[in-house]
Amino acid sequence: MFQSLTREEVRRVVELQLKNIQKMLEKSCIKLTITKKAVDFIAIIGFDPQFGARPIKRVIQKNLLNELSKMILEEKVNKNSEIIVDEKNGKLVFKNK
Repeated sequence: MFQSLTREEVRRVVELQLKNIQKMLEKSCIKLTITKKAVDFIAIIGFDPQFGARPIKRVIQKNLLNELSKMILEEKVNKNSEIIVDEKNGKLVFKNK
């Protein structure tokens, strides 16, 4: 039996995952800045007491990467300038700096 992760440990897992995504996007010249509120939001919805931090990747894919792709394709954000990811009203929002 394993001990359950603390909220801070889950948050650190989220931060590590997001750093990897930021590095990946930088190769495509996309600068992504993620607010503390957005990190906390992902940590909350990505944590499951039964599965621990495993769902975090899925949450990031669905709520961040898929939505970011849509926003870029719909030209609601410009990938050539810094994109800020924040949390508002229970979802991630994207805007250019």
